[in-house]
Amino acid sequence: MSAEDMLELVRGRSSPGVLILDLKGNLLYSNEEALSILPNPRKISPEIRRLCKELTSGSGNGTISVALTAGKDGGESPLALRAFLIGAQGSGGLPTHIMVLVEKVTEQHSLNLKKAKSRYGLSDREVEVVTLVAEGLANKEIAAKLFVSEHTVKDHLKNIMRKMNAASRSEIIHLLK
Repeated sequence: MSAEDMLELVRGRSSPGVLILDLKGNLLYSNEEALSILPNPRKISPEIRRLCKELTSGSGNGTISVALTAGKDGGESPLALRAFLIGAQGSGGLPTHIMVLVEKVTEQHSLNLKKAKSRYGLSDREVEVVTLVAEGLANKEIAAKLFVSEHTVKDHLKNIMRKMNAASRSEIIHLLK
C-alpha cells in the first residue's frame, strides 16, 4: 500500500468515541466524540454492559467487539464497539478499568469480491471471511457464522493479508474498493 493510499485510509476514519468505565461498569469518563455519537452516553446501553460483563468475566481474551445500531437524533446509524481491559500504573499489571471505543460504521462501498478473488487468488472460504470482515464482525463472530474455530478464522485472515499484502483489516477493505 502506498503512502497516499494509507493517508486516504486514515482520512476516511472518524475519531472514535472513548468511554472509560470501572470494572463494575460505572462510567468514569467520556470524550466529546462519544457524546456526539451515542444517543445517551451518560446511560450505559445494555450492549455496552454486556460487552463489559463478557470482558470482565474472562470469556473474552481482553478485547471484545460488537456491532450496535443507535442514533442520537432518533435515526438509526450503525456503530462498532470495542472494549479493552486496561490497568493503572502501579496496579501490578492487573486490569482496573475498561475502555470502550465507539466508532460510526462508515457507509460500505460495494466490494467487488469476484474481482478480488481472481486478482488476489482468494479461496471461496477466504472470500466469505473477507465479506464478514467488511460487515464489521469480530473473529469470534465470524467463527460462529462459519461454524469454524476462532483459530481457523485467524489463519484465514493471515493468509488473506499475505495474499493481498495487507497489514490490517482496514487495509483489506480499502484494497477491495
